[in-house]
Parts: sequence; C-alpha cells; structure tokens
Amino acid sequence: MSKSNRIREILTDEENGGILYDNMDDALIGIFRTQYGTSLGIYSYVKYTELLINKQGMSEEDAVQYADKDVYKGIVSAGLRNPLIIDDTGV
Repeated sequence: MSKSNRIREILTDEENGGILYDNMDDALIGIFRTQYGTSLGIYSYVKYTELLINKQGMSEEDAVQYADKDVYKGIVSAGLRNPLIIDDTGV
C-alpha cells in the first residue's frame, strides 16, 4: 500500500478525519492532528500542481492559478476540517 493510500485510509477511518481532495492522493504527504481532535490531510503544493498538469491537462499557469485561488477559497470556506497545502516550492 502506498503512503498516500495509507494516509487516505487513516483519515477516512477516523471519526474526525478531515476533507480530502478527489483524485489527488499522489499529492498527500502527511497528516496533521489538531488540538481539536481533528486529523487533516497535508498536500504538497508541488505535487498538487503537477497532478493538475499531468492528469487533468492544465497548463502550468492554469494549475498554479487554480491551486493559488480556487483551492485556497475552498480551504477558507471549509472550516476546521479543511486540508493543508504545504508550499514546498523552496521559494
């Protein structure tokens, strides 16, 4: 079982598991356990945008724009169960 599949399995099995993105398991890199007892999925920004480009056929510009704007909007509105995206671009 891959690391990302194991992370999804853990978060899905937990009563207080956070929201996960569909078709983005390859970008899952870890779990964050909050002080409120919720477990959140952690996604790599680099891997997330690469999946948008390679699997969904987006241009690099569109993938970055989607990740920066649309995903962030969803995170802000999702509340305490929203996933985390770690900026691992090295910038």
